[in-house]
Amino acid sequence: EFLIRIDLRQPEPGLKEVLRELKKHFELILFTSSSKIYCDGILKNVIESNEVFFDHKLFKTHLAAPRYHNQVIEQLNKDN
Repeated sequence: EFLIRIDLRQPEPGLKEVLRELKKHFELILFTSSSKIYCDGILKNVIESNEVFFDHKLFKTHLAAPRYHNQVIEQLNKDN
């Protein structure tokens, strides 16, 4: 388990290649405190324009509403 910080507005060169390689070996989870609409727009236009890298995407709504916590944990614990 590890964390990679990514500025979605200005991703580093080679980011897609790194994510592509990581996806071969790991379940990738995007965690952001921004809204779903804002993040999805950036992802579709900048990072995931031709392919999907992230298996799960967690947004600020997942932080704000306690009712989501169990649903999120169940989704992430699919190996258990």
